[in-house]
Order: sequence, then structure tokens, then C-alpha cells
Amino acid sequence: MARPQKEGLDYFPLDVDMDQDDKLFFIEAKYGLIGFAIVIRLLMQIYKEGYYKHYSDDKDAFLLSKRLSVDVNVIKNVVNDCINEGFFNRNLYGQYGILTSKGIQKRYLEACTRRKQVSIIKEYCLIDPENYKNIVFEYINPVNVDINPDKCDITLTKTPQSKVKKSKVIEREIDARARDNISQNKSQEDFDTELQKINNKAFEFGMSGVTPEFLEDTQMRLEEGTDPDLIIKALSIGATNAHGNAGAKCRYAIRILQGWAAEGIKTLAQWEAKNAPKPKARDKPITKTRAQEREEAFERAREEARRMLREEGVI
Repeated sequence: MARPQKEGLDYFPLDVDMDQDDKLFFIEAKYGLIGFAIVIRLLMQIYKEGYYKHYSDDKDAFLLSKRLSVDVNVIKNVVNDCINEGFFNRNLYGQYGILTSKGIQKRYLEACTRRKQVSIIKEYCLIDPENYKNIVFEYINPVNVDINPDKCDITLTKTPQSKVKKSKVIEREIDARARDNISQNKSQEDFDTELQKINNKAFEFGMSGVTPEFLEDTQMRLEEGTDPDLIIKALSIGATNAHGNAGAKCRYAIRILQGWAAEGIKTLAQWEAKNAPKPKARDKPITKTRAQEREEAFERAREEARRMLREEGVI
């Protein structure tokens, strides 16, 4: 099986004179260096995922405030000013709830010049596609003005200049709706509890806590529906197998999680199923673990999302 193509970047260019941009200078003048740091952290999250990021004024602002030890209202105000000043595209945020810009997309595509294909959602595109020969367009068609990108009907259109991978787009929508259905009641306190639980486990594993880089990666994976117990499992392996300080152990755990993600493993139950020995005929049935129950709940949510898409005529 071929490894899924990576969409995000490992690093991104940071112009030495970027603080001379009036849009960014306004943020720094108003909020000081903390405003500049917030913008850089948002850019890190965007490029890690690709060329845009779904942003929630509740969950994402809350998590970022915890990570930077900044009041959540400061985070919200900085993001709002970035949108109002045009650092992030206002129309795309208002319609789809995403943070991106023409400059971000340009730098992302320049970093991906060696990739054979780069998937770009047509409605999000702010650059001239004629300047890039490896773009493959995907299409979405929003049905409401509520900023909820997971609740969108998808229409698939083929043009001579683009190849649309229908199954990939449909599966992405099914996963998005399933995550929305299964986690819609999750509060900010739940996320805080999960992050605190993971950090506490690091101390139990003999580490001096987890690094900001690991917390950043953990936030992304929790948002994507990764089981917190799977993240803890990777952290325990990193703490056992990696030599050096907490940073080295956290980086080891991140690489493990990246490998599991490439194999489609997002829950501890999936990992256990792959690594467990085949049961013998005389073995007694194994009681389901909490991780297995969560996996079954997610599969039920996927089936419900698939049913809704059928009713809407998407599949």
C-alpha cells in the first residue's frame, strides 16, 4: 500500500522583514511581542496542515491560550484584528471558517514544487493556478453561512485542467461529519482535561513534562479525532526507547504518531488490533476495552454520516 501523500510542511519561510508589513506591524504595535508570537504560532499551525486552517473562536482560541499562557480574549482579539486588517482573508473566514491568505498559499505552493500533485480546494484558492502545474482541484459547495466547515454539501466537478478524486473528498467529508457527531458535546474543559492527562503521563514516564512542539502536535491530532490513549501510548514508547531529554523523547513520540497516521491508525483499539497476536480457538473472548468501545462509536458515527450524505444525494 502506498503511503498517503503528506499535505503539510515540516518548515516554512519566515521573511526577515515580515514585521515591516503594515498588517503585521499593526498587530505588534497594538499587542506587543505577544501579538507577533500569536501570529507566528497560527502560521505554524496552518503550514503544518497545509495552506489553511479551520479556526474556532472557542476551541482553538482556548487551546492556544493554554499553550502560550495568554488570556483567551487576547487570542480572539488578535485573530479578529488579523482578519479585519487582511492578514487572513476575511471572505474565506466568514464563509468557511478558515484562516488563509494569498501569501500563505503562494509560499505553500512554492514549497511543494517538487510534489507531483498538490490538492487545492477550488473555493479556497486565492492564487492564479496557471502559475503552478501540479495543482489538482477539489470542490465544495457551502449550503449555509454558519461558520461550520464540517457541514457542507460536496459537489464534484471535472474540468479539463483538474482531476477530482471523488472517493477522497467523500471519505474526508464522512470523517468530518463523524467527528462532529461524536464530539459535538465535548467542551473546552474536556480538551483541557485530555491535555493535562497527557502531560501528567509524561511525568509518570520519568519525563519533565511534554514540549510545546508535542502539545502543538497533540492539539492537531485531537482535533482530527485521534484517541488520547493512543497519544499516551506513543509517548510511553518514546519515553522508553528514546535517549536524551524530554525534547528527544517527545520528538520520537511524534514520529511514531506520524507513522501510525500514515497507516490510518487513530485509536488505541486499532493499534492493539494490529499488534495483538492472533487468538487461539481455545482462548476465551476478550472483554472490550474503552478504546475499542470508542472505535465502535466512531464507526457508527461514520455510518450515520454516510447515510446523511446518501439522503442529500452526495453519494
